Amino acid sequence: MFAHPDSRRSTLPIETRSAYARRVQADHAIERAETAERKNKTLEQGLLQKEQEIASLMRRHDALETELERTRKSSVNPMARVF
Repeated sequence: MFAHPDSRRSTLPIETRSAYARRVQADHAIERAETAERKNKTLEQGLLQKEQEIASLMRRHDALETELERTRKSSVNPMARVF
């Protein structure tokens, strides 16, 4: 039967235990960094999608404004026809 890692660690020399602790801390730091990188990539992709959506909406807005101006210029005043 195997001993629990914590019970074995207590019998190791202090140098080995502190090296083990540093390794565990380094592993956790790497894991946190990788998680942050994944989150950052996801957020950057979302930002790019939003920027593309904004650009598309701006083009649509410009096209609608142009169409509105064209319609205003071509429309005849209804009151002018009556008189």
